[in-house]
Amino acid sequence: MAAEESDIESSPEYKKFRASISKKKALLPNTHQQWVYFQAGPKSEVAIVCLHGTSGTADMFFHQVMSLSARGYHVISAQFPPYWTHKAWIEGFAGFLRVMGLKQVHLFGVSLGGFLCLHFAAEHPEIVVSLALCNAFCDTLPFVQSSWVLKSFGYLPEFFLKKYLLDSFPKESVCPQAVDFAVGQLDQLSREDLGSRLTLNCLKSRVGDVRVDPKSITIIDAHDEIALPDSMRERLYRKFPEAKLALIKDGGDFPMLSNPHEISMHLQVHLRANGYFPPDMSEQARREEKTPEDRAWNAPLDGAAAIQVDHAIAVQGAAAVNIVGCFEIEQDEL
Repeated sequence: MAAEESDIESSPEYKKFRASISKKKALLPNTHQQWVYFQAGPKSEVAIVCLHGTSGTADMFFHQVMSLSARGYHVISAQFPPYWTHKAWIEGFAGFLRVMGLKQVHLFGVSLGGFLCLHFAAEHPEIVVSLALCNAFCDTLPFVQSSWVLKSFGYLPEFFLKKYLLDSFPKESVCPQAVDFAVGQLDQLSREDLGSRLTLNCLKSRVGDVRVDPKSITIIDAHDEIALPDSMRERLYRKFPEAKLALIKDGGDFPMLSNPHEISMHLQVHLRANGYFPPDMSEQARREEKTPEDRAWNAPLDGAAAIQVDHAIAVQGAAAVNIVGCFEIEQDEL
């Protein structure tokens, strides 16, 4: 029996998204690997690509696709097919980017998606311009399972794998509608999708040397409790001490759904700070842009465009920037 439609799924925003942007499929040459994606904004060889977590789908970034494309950015939300090793996923994602005609990308990864983004950046720094990571991690140590369990992910029935994932969902959430939407999205996933993602999440692995400018990395985290252990967050902060840390008040495990405006705002700040501007923005306007840190020190601390920098929130030496607003970006614009 189909799951009851969630509040987000029945919302005008989601219905507008599905009505205006078609879900497409990209079959990689000489394989059976088929990626699912949404694409919006002016097409070019550069884009921001959003990648979901273990239980996610391309639909979960619908707010960001609509918001950022409306600002003039080329946005792609991608959903990957089953891959059973991190190396295979990296090769598959590289193939997807070639099919899409992308030569450079800004990556936004959530949870497992962030971990895979880091692996890809370590192998292909020539393609990755910047990284935005949310609820992400740089190793799988707390999730590691025995070889027997990993093999079982390949043949356990779909209902059992779904239960395995559902048991990891928060029992309480600041936005239960986001959790309901995520639960509903599980119905789109096959047994192979679920088993392969759990395998990627539970294989013993640690991200190696990421040869991307550490100042081009933004870590977006929420203050509230999430499924990811604090120790994994801290190891990510220690690995990238020069990364910018953008904190949002709340967001839970699915902040792109529960706090979409702040996520979109932080992504726009991140993209501009890393030289990605809408193509219709004038050269003068681009030259006048400063870094978020420069604006933080000079911006007034009142109004929707205020930026607050609080060194007390710095964690393990990370360059912590708590962006309350966004330079010249009003909250209600997003």
